Amino acid sequence: MTIKITKAMIVLKCFYALRKVWTFRVISFLILTLIFDGCVETFEIPTTSEFQNVLIVEATITDVFGVQEIKLSRTGPLGSDELFPELGASIQIRQGNGTAYAFLGTSSEIYRSEIPFAAEPGASYVMEIQTQFGELFTSSPEQLPSASTVDVLEANAVVDEDRGEGVQIVLSSTAGGDEPQFYRYEYEETYRIVAPQWSSRELFIVSENPPDVRIRDRQQQELICYGISNSDEILQFTTEGQADNTVKELPLRFLEKRNPFIAHRYSILAKQFSISPQAYRYYNTLRELSGQNNLLSQQQPGFLVGNILAADGSTGDVTGYFSVASLSEKRIFFDFDDFYDSVNITPAYPVDCNDSFVAPLLVDQFGNSPLIESMKNEVYEFLTLNRSFNSTLFGPFIMVPRICGDCTVLGSNVPPEYWVD
Repeated sequence: MTIKITKAMIVLKCFYALRKVWTFRVISFLILTLIFDGCVETFEIPTTSEFQNVLIVEATITDVFGVQEIKLSRTGPLGSDELFPELGASIQIRQGNGTAYAFLGTSSEIYRSEIPFAAEPGASYVMEIQTQFGELFTSSPEQLPSASTVDVLEANAVVDEDRGEGVQIVLSSTAGGDEPQFYRYEYEETYRIVAPQWSSRELFIVSENPPDVRIRDRQQQELICYGISNSDEILQFTTEGQADNTVKELPLRFLEKRNPFIAHRYSILAKQFSISPQAYRYYNTLRELSGQNNLLSQQQPGFLVGNILAADGSTGDVTGYFSVASLSEKRIFFDFDDFYDSVNITPAYPVDCNDSFVAPLLVDQFGNSPLIESMKNEVYEFLTLNRSFNSTLFGPFIMVPRICGDCTVLGSNVPPEYWVD
């Protein structure tokens, strides 16, 4: 089982792996070069399985009461971008007053707190991890920063010099004190999907031998669905060095006019995490490394150090950060019609469904049924009867790619609880 990873997680993996072998292999290479000075054959550093044992930790607990989540994954070979879920670990977060919160594993990289809780002001928290291999890791003590509130989240139609027409989403917030604030941002997008070549009718197989297919009313709602997408970039901001302690119209997300996410109705939930200066610097460094084109630049690997280390007497490689954050959230909705005239505009869709019609034969010259095979493999969806029978459409029914006629390919046909039409 593999998991979806962000670019930042890939950078963590590559830099940590390179750190372990950089010095040894560079020195070895120089020695070999001196010994075999007359040799012109290229020396290649091999990629081996020794990069498979780095634990990557993504851990943030907040002051919002609820089930908290921690993600544990483990690297694969250096040449691979895959991360593998770390299963069977034992995780506890210990509060300074002695309270311990245990986390339970799932079938994925996610561990969830056994009971809901919220980080408290003035309290100190330490995370402890024991893997199924007996490795022990512990974090430095972390405290909850002062709270800040997202005051405004709004969307505006703009014309970007590089990206053209689109909708810019901006965020503004205020802090409770005078100390500089450090923020990390995430967002969750939810959007309505409308299948452009949907039909209220569908085909069903009566018999495969002899081939027999009939039409009936569609048994499942597949016209309107809802997709969800989470941010995967490191977005940060600090008020350090500002005359005031506010965030004013921070650009959070830009959506081009033809982005399918805003083709109909769209919602974004913005999450502002008030974090410590140390956490901010860690993620800022990680963001800078993510943007480097050459991992072997003058910024040598191995300098990215988080606040999680192997416990005394334990061995094991780990990277990542344990953070305690104050969380403020805000959600907005808007329609495409709120910014643009949609009367003469075909809504954007992830794939081009124009001229994608086919009409598989019910029975071909070999006695097979291309139509039934396509239905069993869920390749095509019924659109209408074939009344043209032109040179390319021979079968009895006009069919379209499933993604064009069935929105459940791209999302769920059940609206989220928070959705507002």
